[in-house]
Amino acid sequence: MSAMSLYTSNFNLTRQQDAAEALLHLLTSLRSEVLLGYVPHGSSVSNVTSFASRVYKQEVGYGLELDQWKKILFGPFDGTLRSMLTCSSCSTVLSMDHEHFDCLPLLPVLDKNGDIIDACSLVDCLRHFSTVEFLESYRCDRCWHLSALRYMSLKSERDEGKINKLRFCVNYDNCSCSNLFQKDEILWSGLSRATKQLTLNHCPKILCIHVQRALMRVTGEFVKHEEHISFPFILDLYPFTKSVSTLKNEYLFQTKPSVSNMSFVPHMLRVMQGTTSAEEIGFQKINLGSASEIREEISHESQENSNSKDTFISRKNCMYSLCAVVEHYGRYGGGHYAAFRRAPPVQDHGLDLEGSKRTGNSKWFYVSDRQVLEVSEEAVLSANATLLFYERI
Repeated sequence: MSAMSLYTSNFNLTRQQDAAEALLHLLTSLRSEVLLGYVPHGSSVSNVTSFASRVYKQEVGYGLELDQWKKILFGPFDGTLRSMLTCSSCSTVLSMDHEHFDCLPLLPVLDKNGDIIDACSLVDCLRHFSTVEFLESYRCDRCWHLSALRYMSLKSERDEGKINKLRFCVNYDNCSCSNLFQKDEILWSGLSRATKQLTLNHCPKILCIHVQRALMRVTGEFVKHEEHISFPFILDLYPFTKSVSTLKNEYLFQTKPSVSNMSFVPHMLRVMQGTTSAEEIGFQKINLGSASEIREEISHESQENSNSKDTFISRKNCMYSLCAVVEHYGRYGGGHYAAFRRAPPVQDHGLDLEGSKRTGNSKWFYVSDRQVLEVSEEAVLSANATLLFYERI
């Protein structure tokens, strides 16, 4: 930990008051050290050979650039979240953003009085984190295009020029299709109901969860919730990698953004997944059916893409085993941190250190400053966790 002073100015572990802050400094320092060891293409030979630990990309265009960056920059704590905004009327994905995380922040589930609900669990917090939000009066430009197409189809004199322009329009949010009509000719405003949901897009090898117990009251006072939040030894994140719609039809919009916080329109998703080409976008017809027909089309596309390598997140990559717990004693702004750490049994020819047969159970230790004690699994589960660490099974 003392090496962190090279990356974080005025860092002093003895004065550190927050374990989550110390973890953030540690992960940031590790990432800075990894970046210093990467030599981009075009560097001089002296720079490449000056440090034995340097990483050099030997060949431009060798493999996918994203895969190379994943190997270099995607550490064991790194995961990504997906934020999907979807129109409830036509099922169009209005936006899809990706955000990097190395420590997943979870808020406890509170009741109407602002207290943690009875028997609150970590799974409850994850469900609350991925709850669907409903947005009223959201403008969906595709709904407006569909309404305009229906209006043109019902007219006695069909204007094929306008119909084709509406039908083949792909730039919904930045087009001039509205100029085809008089001001009040199309009564549909384009406002509809939208849903927004956060899901896990990439599960890290080591999952760190920060249970945010410090909350601010309406008076502006910060308080710490002392209520117990239960957590399991085995955690399954698979249900939280899918949105509500994908749980219904087992279809996952899996993308490969080159940078975090990158948004894609639905047509670009198909290009990146390899299910269509950029040239075909301009000739792709818009489905004029109802919302149910659109969902059937999406379901049909999911079956066609089911053999794709990255279409689904494997469930085996979402199973985790608890390896460490950090507990805070005291009130907000002070107190003391202690940790519970799992130690795998040392095995030798089927026997552990004490000479007894292997049981498969790991030992747990309680660490508080210089005090180290072996504790039971029940003592671990009774902790009021602030930080939880899970290893992928």
